[in-house]
Amino acid sequence: MSEASGMVLSQYQTLSTIDDGPNPVVLVRHAISGRLYVKKTLAVYSRPVYDALAALPDTRGIPAIHYLCEEEGRLIIIEDYIHGQTLEDLMALRRLTTGEIFTIMDSLCAVLSRLHHAPVPIVHRDIKPANVIITQEGAVRLIDFNASRLYQPGAGEDTRKLGTPGYAAPEQFGFSQSDARSDIYALGVLLGVMATGRPPQERAGDTAIPRPLGPIAAKCTAMDPDDRYQDVDKLRQDLAKGSVKDEGGQGAPSGGAGVCRGARPGFFLPAPGLPQPQRLADGRRRPGLRHDCLRRLRNQSQKSHPGRAHLRVPGLYGRGVLLFRLPGHAPVHARHEPPQARRPHRCR
Repeated sequence: MSEASGMVLSQYQTLSTIDDGPNPVVLVRHAISGRLYVKKTLAVYSRPVYDALAALPDTRGIPAIHYLCEEEGRLIIIEDYIHGQTLEDLMALRRLTTGEIFTIMDSLCAVLSRLHHAPVPIVHRDIKPANVIITQEGAVRLIDFNASRLYQPGAGEDTRKLGTPGYAAPEQFGFSQSDARSDIYALGVLLGVMATGRPPQERAGDTAIPRPLGPIAAKCTAMDPDDRYQDVDKLRQDLAKGSVKDEGGQGAPSGGAGVCRGARPGFFLPAPGLPQPQRLADGRRRPGLRHDCLRRLRNQSQKSHPGRAHLRVPGLYGRGVLLFRLPGHAPVHARHEPPQARRPHRCR
């Protein structure tokens, strides 16, 4: 290591260890700015890949690289620290909604589009739930480029055969050179995992992925790269429409488009006008959030309907209907009504 590199790295103070494996990852703080970063020390790496990542003008959706240096056959990287929850951990807690799945896929397609259309195309080659982070603001980030490579026109196959079994495309194991369609294959596998809640090893031969996700996932994971989406932008277009034509020329039901249009970028935040969920240390919602929602609905009802004495909110607690007393009126207790008397109003 040069003296200049040693001076730069000495400004980063180690706080804690994130991964103590063969490629150590630690959390560091810059002594001057106080900002948090991640310091990686890689034993197996591709320096041209990280040079290309560092030169990208647009690093939205990936951790920006701030410093690179080599020491005794190892690559030391200082990159952004992304605070959030991995998609793997999130799916272990609960099933994702269709709107969340569309939002995650759209965000990943946007990131991969910038990588695939870079001056020197970058192929990630290891897209899986553990390498996708959801920030506290609901943004989607793609991390871990240790298996990535630069696309080389005319090459017969990959120099290093890397990838996670179940998510890696067949060509990553020596059949041909991996390219943008290899990442599209992994996106299709990830789409099926999010839709079914089961890892790829448990879904062998299972085609029970609901429309409009099923046809999209099937086209992404075709064995022949020529039968897949040839560009991630086309995949993103079909996700935006919520449908894809199958071999018979029939599109997915029109309901899928509505689901996609309803997806919000901050899908882990509540709808506008409702209080934001407060979570416990284990990720569960704080008890009482529903009462906060009901209180907000009551206040909104008072403003929009000054003459109404009570607010009727059906279907929240069992089969009952809650009636709230508004200011200036006598108290009313909750009563039960038959299901057919309910109104289609929900507190989200």
